[in-house]
Amino acid sequence: MEFVPTIGYLVLAPLLLLLAIIFYLNPPKKKNPYYGYRTKRSMSSEEAWAKGNALCNRWFLFLAMGLNLVQVVVFKACDLTTAILVMTGLIVVSLPVMILLIEQELKADGHGS
Repeated sequence: MEFVPTIGYLVLAPLLLLLAIIFYLNPPKKKNPYYGYRTKRSMSSEEAWAKGNALCNRWFLFLAMGLNLVQVVVFKACDLTTAILVMTGLIVVSLPVMILLIEQELKADGHGS
């Protein structure tokens, strides 16, 4: 019964890392409606698009690497339920914070409103 939650837990951070690596190695070349860091501010110009995607790809890669390291420690130190709650909380908080920081950086550069 615990097998499925354990596998789901163990796969999540590596999956985020895989996505981060793919985005880092294959950033979008120009604005498009399908792929990349897409916010009102990042879509305001090609320069904002390039900077937003560069920041997002780099920070997402570092975040994913950090989450993988934390996951190993938490999995060893805590029971499964606590580990899942800790990692879920970190992901739920860290991704929006990353977006907020990117948006602040774009705003500081005068992109969007």
